[in-house]
Formats: sequence, structure tokens, C-alpha cells
Amino acid sequence: MNQTDTDSGAYIKDGIYCLKTYGICEEKYWKYTMENLFKEPSKEAYEKAKNNYLIDGINIPNEIPIIKYWLNKNEPIALSIAIYSNFMNFSSARTGKIGLPNNNDKFIGGHAIVLCGYNDNTREFILRNSWGSYWGDNGYFYLPYEYITDKELCNDLWVITKIRVFQ
Repeated sequence: MNQTDTDSGAYIKDGIYCLKTYGICEEKYWKYTMENLFKEPSKEAYEKAKNNYLIDGINIPNEIPIIKYWLNKNEPIALSIAIYSNFMNFSSARTGKIGLPNNNDKFIGGHAIVLCGYNDNTREFILRNSWGSYWGDNGYFYLPYEYITDKELCNDLWVITKIRVFQ
């Protein structure tokens, strides 16, 4: 593990690789805090993580029928989206309703999120953000189907299909 003092993000596929390689550490063994952000986890955390590991995860295409198939099986999908300035405006932060970016929207960066539902009436996917319940619709937000199916806006979709249960 490289020591660094910045968080420049990661790819979903790299996270899946780490889960398969190192396991899943319960937070009671390594707290998710700002103090621990740039520290390597303890030996105990690594040992405990070995008991809980990802057994299977698959990369899926960003096609509506395939996404719905996994969601209908109650399997959330981890993915990465491109974020533009329309994602950060007051209305989006208050309502969670985000449209396709237009020519005036500035690219901000990539963001890892979880796709957990859909609404065919509004043609929107329901996603969970990691910014807390104060953002969007109690931490959730909505993107048009076209956002998720656009390979320039959305990529690296993964379904974790089996996890060994915490012991």
C-alpha cells in the first residue's frame, strides 16, 4: 500500500479486486474516520478481513434490461458516473433530481455510487450517494435512464453476487 496524503479516488474494478484479495473488514476493527483515511489498516484488521471475502462479482454492461435483471434480484450495482456542475447545484442537492448535463455544465470528476432501483414511469434509476442523508432525497438521487446507458457518463458497473457471511 502506498502512503499518500490525498484521496484521488479509485476505480470500482480495483475495489472489487481488493475485496477478492484482502477480504472485507468490519468497521469495528478499522473505523472509517478522517484520522484513519491515509493510514494503512492494522494487522488485526487484515486478519479479520480474511474471514470475510468476496466470492463473486461480475462486471455488467450498462444496458437497461441487464441492469433491471439484477435489481429485480435485489442485487445493488456499484458503478462510476461522470459528475458535472448540474450535479452540484442547490436544486439537485435538495431534491436529488439530476438531468443530463448540457453544454454549459462543467465536468467535475468521477464518482462511485450504488444503483439500487428504478422507476419506469419517470424513466429514472434510483441511486444511493455516500454524502449522507442531508443530500438529495435522504441520500438518494435520480438519474434518467439515458445517463446510465451513456458510456461517456457511466461505466464500470459491478454486481457483487456472493459474499461470505461475517463470522
